Amino acid sequence: MINFVGGLNSMNLPLQRRESWTRFWIIWILIQLGLGWGDYWMLEPYGMHQGAQADRACVGWNFFHETWDFFLPRVMENRAAEGIAGMEFPILAYLSGIFGRVFGFSFFVHRFLVGTILSAGIWSLYKLLAWMRVGFISRWFILSLLFLSPVFVFYTWSFLADAAALGFVFMGIYAWFRLEFLRGGLGEKLRALINVEENEKSAKYYRNLLLLSSLFAGLLKVSMLVAFIAMLLLDLWQIVVLRKPKKPVFQHSQDGDYLVIEDESEVVKGDAFVGLLGSVVNIALVGLVLSLIGGWYYYAGWLTKQTWNVHFLQQVNPAESWSVFKDVIDFSWNSWKDRLYPTTLILGIFIGWVYVMKKNRREGWQKWEQLSVLVALGTVCFFVLFAKQFRFHDYYYLVFWPWIFLAILTIYIDQIYGRFMFRGVVGVLSLIGLFVYPFILMGSASKMLNYSFKKGHYFCQNAIDDTQELRSISRMINRLDAADTTEVLIVGDPSPNTGLLMLGKKGIRLAPDFDSGTIQDVIHHKLKQEKQFLDWKRLGPSEAKFKEELFQEYYWQLKYNKGRRIAWIILFDNIADWPNGGTIEWVVKQYMTEVKDNEVRMWNSGDHHWKLYCFQANLAN
Repeated sequence: MINFVGGLNSMNLPLQRRESWTRFWIIWILIQLGLGWGDYWMLEPYGMHQGAQADRACVGWNFFHETWDFFLPRVMENRAAEGIAGMEFPILAYLSGIFGRVFGFSFFVHRFLVGTILSAGIWSLYKLLAWMRVGFISRWFILSLLFLSPVFVFYTWSFLADAAALGFVFMGIYAWFRLEFLRGGLGEKLRALINVEENEKSAKYYRNLLLLSSLFAGLLKVSMLVAFIAMLLLDLWQIVVLRKPKKPVFQHSQDGDYLVIEDESEVVKGDAFVGLLGSVVNIALVGLVLSLIGGWYYYAGWLTKQTWNVHFLQQVNPAESWSVFKDVIDFSWNSWKDRLYPTTLILGIFIGWVYVMKKNRREGWQKWEQLSVLVALGTVCFFVLFAKQFRFHDYYYLVFWPWIFLAILTIYIDQIYGRFMFRGVVGVLSLIGLFVYPFILMGSASKMLNYSFKKGHYFCQNAIDDTQELRSISRMINRLDAADTTEVLIVGDPSPNTGLLMLGKKGIRLAPDFDSGTIQDVIHHKLKQEKQFLDWKRLGPSEAKFKEELFQEYYWQLKYNKGRRIAWIILFDNIADWPNGGTIEWVVKQYMTEVKDNEVRMWNSGDHHWKLYCFQANLAN
């Protein structure tokens, strides 16, 4: 029983049989259904940070409906540059568009892609624990402590790249442990415990897996490079410090001559299996990975600068002072603590980790303990650099999860493998935390998941609740405009792309907090986009080529359709604080100042929350 739960009696035993991965996936799917995901998998972007999710989902919509140009990702709001915007590597959106060609475009596909990658990351950790001879039940308890956090559960099957990037980080951690084992970096005790024979071919496989997983983690979310950078620093320390030749020792011989005894630097067992920075080839591969990640974000920043479409954060956002930083910590903690873990568990993991690290300091930290320290420091640095993002964005906390896993693993190895579970308060609390808290977390995570999709609940926080009404309006527009040349002006939408995505229409939106000047500027800019195409000829050669590609599609539309546009105004009824009371007549008047020979037709769609108006206008030449 002890062997089944904790793996205590498995030392020096060969691997009896290959672990059955089928039961992992069966249990994993059953857990997801038990949490309640069966009711939500097919939903459009909904719940917490609906706008951020819609921003990502609409890129896939545009790949499917507009253009397959991977390097010009687009959002629904097209008031500038037809919606082209710089963003994180849009591979998830691109794949959702490709799958849409086969199965029809569906929001489920994007959720499925994100969730599958993160699930593959959890599977990698499961394989790691099985390889380390952790018992079957203990494996699931350890993983349950990891993923049964409300914020983790909610974003597992979401539209945000953060969750998928975290999955790649977990794959990288698995590959790193296997690579370190091959080069003898995990210590003789663990080597005796695992007792697996592997070869140089395996080392290359795990090296490539680590590099590829780190590449995609960084491309999807650069903050997820914290663990990879920590691994590089450990390898650099190994090369520069531990393998640095020691000073020669001089001893006086009996005959008066001095003998020089050169104390060679220690060579790690299994040194043939070099680490990440242990050979020219590996250094080149690491450089390639970092260059590809840096190159994409440089390009994304340049794209944002050219288009002025600032939909995705691409710069640090630190607090300006200590008082602001403290306020951010207080506000974010009070806002999100219920979406992270029960407070006692957060403190328990942290205190237990600190206790183990302090206890093992004299003997010297093991490699995974060193990694946990560096990942913790790197995560804190990221928190400081992006402090303001943590105030209103709970999904930024996913960057803490690599450290959480390493901390739980460190406590487990010390308290369970080390047989300290009945020695002192920490040992007993470790057992309680490992085998009791997963049951508590399951109920809490399930309840919070339901809250996240419950309309009107604090933890739902939709930008738009009544998405079905927008779909109804979209069907009405499609009946009246069979050619589907429609562009939409959506008024009162607090989120740039949510309403437009639910309508399935490109266009512009006027937010509730826009003042009169901003509204007029937005409308003027949209209706005069054709002038920007003519302006590109006066730019420099490199920018000119970009502008030409950017506005070519818009130019031909104006030329062959003779400037005719059908525009629809969709008004959200909660805009009483707008200039002039937010009347539709005032909004239309702003449009009328930019068109001529116009005919205006208006009607109320009859919906409770939304009102639909239409006009047809010939754009000014």
